[in-house]
Amino acid sequence: MMRPDIRSILLLVFVLCASLLAGCLQMPDASFNKARQGRLELAAIPFGTPKKVSLDGEWKFYWNRLIEPDRIDTQSPDALVQVPSTWDKITMEGATPGGLGYATYALQVTNIPVGQTLALEVPTILTAYKLWINGNLVSSVGEVGTSPEAASPNRKAITIPFVADQPELNLVIQVSNYSNNHGGIWQSLWLGDSEALLARKQIRISLEMFLAGALFIMAVYHSGLWLIRRNDKSSLYFGLYCFFISSRGLFIGETLYIVLLPRFPWDSSIRIEFLCFYMSVTFALRFLRSLYPSECSEIVVKWVTRISVIFSLITLALPPPIFTNWLVYYQIVTVISVLYAVFVFALACYRRREGSLICAAGGIVLAATVINDILFQHGYAKSENLVMLGLFSFVLAQSIILSKKFSKAFTSSEELAQNLMVLNNTLEEKVKERTSDLEKLNTILESQSLADALTGIPNRRHFTLAASRSWTEAQEKQACLAILLMDIDHFKSYNDTHGHLMGDACLQKVAACIQESALASGGHAFRYGGEEFAVILPGRSLEQAMLCAESMAQRVCSLEIEHLTSSTASYITISCGVAVLNAGAPGTYRSLEELLQQADEALYRAKHAGRNRVSV
Repeated sequence: MMRPDIRSILLLVFVLCASLLAGCLQMPDASFNKARQGRLELAAIPFGTPKKVSLDGEWKFYWNRLIEPDRIDTQSPDALVQVPSTWDKITMEGATPGGLGYATYALQVTNIPVGQTLALEVPTILTAYKLWINGNLVSSVGEVGTSPEAASPNRKAITIPFVADQPELNLVIQVSNYSNNHGGIWQSLWLGDSEALLARKQIRISLEMFLAGALFIMAVYHSGLWLIRRNDKSSLYFGLYCFFISSRGLFIGETLYIVLLPRFPWDSSIRIEFLCFYMSVTFALRFLRSLYPSECSEIVVKWVTRISVIFSLITLALPPPIFTNWLVYYQIVTVISVLYAVFVFALACYRRREGSLICAAGGIVLAATVINDILFQHGYAKSENLVMLGLFSFVLAQSIILSKKFSKAFTSSEELAQNLMVLNNTLEEKVKERTSDLEKLNTILESQSLADALTGIPNRRHFTLAASRSWTEAQEKQACLAILLMDIDHFKSYNDTHGHLMGDACLQKVAACIQESALASGGHAFRYGGEEFAVILPGRSLEQAMLCAESMAQRVCSLEIEHLTSSTASYITISCGVAVLNAGAPGTYRSLEELLQQADEALYRAKHAGRNRVSV
């Protein structure tokens, strides 16, 4: 079972406060009687308190007649009609007059406290009217006419203060409508204390301006978020939804667009209102789909979008009397969409999606206000347009979810920053450690690449590097440099006779002996080829090099490694060629290659002379 967190509790508290605020703004008083037969008798109404009385009930109705106040008593009404209601709901002689036409309403209110400053709260009337109080013309909205050419629509909610100079209040309202499929007085008129009603009007205007402004700011804010992160379309859909609802709020309720743009065409205003309504439903579902893609079907969203586009095109192409008649069909689509959204929220809560409980609370409040507005527009609910208040609740829920996401993102960024700081602090040590390991590894690899795998002494590559370095040093110091090339005598026959394993052992023993002698003489030994070895003796003259070579040959003989097929001796022997560079003497070698060639030729002469000897 899901447990509500503190954010959900705060949201529910806000919803409760909003509901109380809406109730306070309406302030209905059901204790008073309704008008009967065009007459409303008031009794002991406490006008000094902030209350108001609705003028609902039976009004005298004069169809297709525009009657002046001074002639109203001489005319017989065509019917007694319920106010509020529209003409298409009135039945006269078994038929309804329809939504287009003109008429006069009349009501007499008695027991008015003389001398009291009162006010009459008049909502928007479809779609033009003139109002008289006790024979005085106090309000005129639009142009009332007996034909479409003579009439001019407009809408404006006003509060009219006046001083009661007699105990009776005679109201006469002439109404004409050729621009909407519904005509007449479709909302309640209220009578009450002037100061209280004017204060209420200011409160309503302030609240509507606050909600419209707040929603517009949220639209800009979420659109900005989408511009920063275009892969997250939920911000774009929510921003567009807030924009269309805030725009629609200017054309309903107190009709704020009249204050901002007093000459704005009525035809354009009604089209904008309808288009904002259609688009808001579309983007609301698209936002829901972006929040819960696994719970909200793409097919449902596409079909609602297509229907909204069709209704939008009808609104743009057809005149108001026609497209306003289609509104009821889209309201059915809206109710179905609202019920589907509630189902999606419930499914998201059941599956424990992140933030689903808070989002569902705000969504349910929004759904309730949407249904309230639909019922209010059809006269089934005596309230006010509350969809902007519902959307504000929904925006608050989204803000809580958004702040939670930002908080998580900020916490994650802090953790990453701390980890990065620790990593930076230890990076230098790790780099030094890795560098030391690499240097050690390079040293090992270099030693392995320069050492002979079988004998363990430096190999031919190492000899090339060492000989070149020794040659350069000898040239710079004008010193001597001796190169010794050695070959094991009859080694091939040794392998053939004693086997390759014995041959490898022989090479290892000879190499160790030569290396030991070279080191003792201040030189270095190398494996030059298969059974060939080389020795570098820096700073040694020819006589000294000869002595070292003869000593190495004798030490190899002293190993007494048996060689059964040798024609030179019964044990392993070596032949050696010696070449010496005397850098300070004239006619010396011109290059290292020439020195090596001379040592190789000396080795060849030693072998040709019978082996087991040293040749210069």
